[in-house]
Amino acid sequence: MHEPLASVAPGMLVLVVFVLMAGALRRWWDPVPWRICGLFGLVLVAFLGRALFAGATLLPIDGLRGRAPFLAVAPAMPHANPLQGDLLQLVAPSLTAVQTAYAAGEWPLWNDRVGAGMPLLADPQAQALQPLAVLGLLLPMTAAAGALAALRMLTAFVFTFLLLRRMQCGEIAAVTGALAWGCGGFVQLWLGWPLANVAVLLPYVLYGVAMLDERGTRRDEFLLVMALATFLLAGHPEAILYGSVLTLGFALSRWAARSRPRRLELTLRLTRSVIVAALLAAPALLPAAQLLPRSARAQALRSSSLRHSERAAVELPGHDASAAVSFSPIALRLVPLAAPNAFGNGRYADPSGIEYWGWSNTNEDASGFVGSGMLLLALLALRPWGAVRRRAEERLFAAALLISVAVLALPPSWPARLPLVGQGQRVLLIAGLSCAVLGACELDRRLQGGPAARDLLVGAVLLGGFVVWATLAHAHPQHPEAMAVVRLGSMKLELKVLAASVLFLAFVRRYKVARVGVAAALVWELLMLHGPANPAAELALPRTPAVVYLSSRLGTSRMVALGRAFPANQPALFGLADARLYNPSQPAAEDALLAPLLVVPRGNVPEVLRPDDPLLDRLAVRYVLTERGAPMPAALRRAFEDDTSTVYERASAKSLVSIEPPQDSTWNGVRVAPEHWRVITQLAGARAVAAGIFQDGNWLTLADRTAVETAPGPWVGASVPAKAERVDLIYRPLAALFGFLLAGLGIGWLLAMLGRPRYTGDP
Repeated sequence: MHEPLASVAPGMLVLVVFVLMAGALRRWWDPVPWRICGLFGLVLVAFLGRALFAGATLLPIDGLRGRAPFLAVAPAMPHANPLQGDLLQLVAPSLTAVQTAYAAGEWPLWNDRVGAGMPLLADPQAQALQPLAVLGLLLPMTAAAGALAALRMLTAFVFTFLLLRRMQCGEIAAVTGALAWGCGGFVQLWLGWPLANVAVLLPYVLYGVAMLDERGTRRDEFLLVMALATFLLAGHPEAILYGSVLTLGFALSRWAARSRPRRLELTLRLTRSVIVAALLAAPALLPAAQLLPRSARAQALRSSSLRHSERAAVELPGHDASAAVSFSPIALRLVPLAAPNAFGNGRYADPSGIEYWGWSNTNEDASGFVGSGMLLLALLALRPWGAVRRRAEERLFAAALLISVAVLALPPSWPARLPLVGQGQRVLLIAGLSCAVLGACELDRRLQGGPAARDLLVGAVLLGGFVVWATLAHAHPQHPEAMAVVRLGSMKLELKVLAASVLFLAFVRRYKVARVGVAAALVWELLMLHGPANPAAELALPRTPAVVYLSSRLGTSRMVALGRAFPANQPALFGLADARLYNPSQPAAEDALLAPLLVVPRGNVPEVLRPDDPLLDRLAVRYVLTERGAPMPAALRRAFEDDTSTVYERASAKSLVSIEPPQDSTWNGVRVAPEHWRVITQLAGARAVAAGIFQDGNWLTLADRTAVETAPGPWVGASVPAKAERVDLIYRPLAALFGFLLAGLGIGWLLAMLGRPRYTGDP
């Protein structure tokens, strides 16, 4: 792709999708006024303009620096956010495998570029069938990150706006609520993760429920089915469950307001929509349901291990655990809801070495913040005094907010005892969305004549006092000067925005400019506080000489890197197969199989212990990359060296697929696809085909197209008869095959449903 065209390709893709989305909504559902679309576009450019139109990338590629073979790579400006390391080690490598499969015209079933291979379609983090992710993968990975982030933000803007309009909020209130959610903490701080899919798709699902309830046409049922299916494919099971609970409550609030005959009809239609959506999502849901209970993370949770626990994964070097316990656990959890930088911010470097001393990290703790003005309005919406006319859904969101805060305020040991609650931070999804919705509803009331100015001033004083106390009373106990510029600067910004919001709200009924001011103050604050979380840098994947050498020589073999060099999974970004594997969703049996290779088998990111380990032979590890000058066994031949790294060749490595014993037999193994190996043979008697591929129970062996019994154990292999001329090793997960059959049934059911007579709900 020509460079100028490549620079604007993400923006053009997003623009096309946005126009098609707006046109479809205008034609068949509710229109988003073009001036509002233009406003959303301007806000999007303010947050992501460089990634969309200037050739920059949102991937934290700067995080590659400092380790071989990237020691000579120049730093990116601005520097990458260190909290986004998982995007390079977990999310992007999996998305790269999905992109490679689709580009080859294959289903993304198996990832052969990490470890001994692992299921790909079954891994929720790979988002293999997630529509937003698949749209982003039309571009190269560095550009896809920006396009996917923009599509997520637009989805949040559009469907939060439409949801609030269906809740009878005026246009100004709906726009403000949509901007609060799309620019708020949960979307922005998790913008590169599957968690953001859940956040932006949840308003889409709620809007679908509202449309089915109010109009009930075939199109509305189709809309809800698509919303639910897309939501179920979001890629984060825990957050999907939280969103599903809120959706159920939203549907019940609508159901309770209907007459008895309409309740039955609505129940049937909602139930059918859920069933059809589950059928459509079955190709990913069923394999995930098979994999996740047997994953390393599930085993770690059952054994109370911290290997793959969320808190262990996000702790930063220099994190002072002793400081964290010096504050009340309730304060550690609740303060960031209103003062997101009160405990510092882990995305900035600090000379003291202390960046954040809160509960976990700023992504975890501050993602419930949706702006000072919106938080003020949400608090006013909860006030128990005065004649406040609340919508039925508003009561639901008020209850959801209070329950979320109650979960966050539980003693530290309690959330871990509650099923699927974990450390509690994921409930900030519900808290943040509830604040945005409640704030929009309260703003709409203000436009219609309330609340009283006294309530507005009292709420502002209380919230402002809380922000000041939260910031000044929670400096680092041993290093009070740490992050002072960020902490105090954030406090001053919040107080200024809070004061401006009160001023605008006082005149919001009288002057149109005040209405614009409320939204402008909100966006400005969130851009200043959350915008730096996703820096866009003009930096492509650095193909250093060592990477180029490995790419040209590796073939179907694998590589490893010793120590902290070229961390696990990252070689997959360059098309290299890495025998190390870092993924909480990996099968626990494979985790145990590879554990002897690791420096700390229960560490967070695996590091190889010995380059001459016999297990590396079985894994077909042909090359070992190290920092230059690192001591190595004499048996390894130096194959390449530059100023930053050295590559050694392991002559003892086996072929990834081999015939055993090889005597008097000839064979040629060909990789047809990640999930398909073909071996052309001339055997001297019966032989065994062995592969350095993990057997998760779904690999089949065919000898001359006839199935043969697979060998027991953790490796793919089988005994084949002497006359076999062709052996195929094929990955065929029955759960995925059954899921595709169910998806076909769902498509048929959906088509039949669209042909049914029109239903009209209560007005």
